[in-house]
Amino acid sequence: MIAPHKVRFERRVPAAPRTMTRRVEGILIAALVIASSVVGFLPIALAEYRRALDCPRYSGEGDPSFAGLSATRGMDNWTVTLVAGLRRMYPDTTSIELLDAQHRVLLEPRPWSSLTLDRWSENLVVSVDNHPGLPPVCEGDQLLVDIQAYPRGSILEILSGGVPLGWTTFF
Repeated sequence: MIAPHKVRFERRVPAAPRTMTRRVEGILIAALVIASSVVGFLPIALAEYRRALDCPRYSGEGDPSFAGLSATRGMDNWTVTLVAGLRRMYPDTTSIELLDAQHRVLLEPRPWSSLTLDRWSENLVVSVDNHPGLPPVCEGDQLLVDIQAYPRGSILEILSGGVPLGWTTFF
């Protein structure tokens, strides 16, 4: 038996109990790490989403402030292809106008969005969206224009807010 005077008392500091506060702190730190990852990734994801909704990028020749058009003659229609487009040409704000060789109006400005098969008899022009699912009018999109209504020498203009963005003459 040990004598009472030789017993050593050690002061032990008890470990802090794992309280709810420590658990909450751990959860908050984990949430903060996840949130900062999401916040860091979000601008990249938004940029990719926006790019996915924009027209494909073509490296073309010519003036980037004008839309380039190519017109070819078929049996019944002119096929007008947008070969170099401006960014952000949306069907509701982009319109076309057709003029004769003396610059008299044959077709008043019409929004691109109204150039549908349902309105062919009204416009004698229909748009062909070669990038379905993309909101803007893009390079490669086409217009089919009736040759009888708009003969050789007619001019097709693309407009935005009444300002010409590009034109082509039917030859």
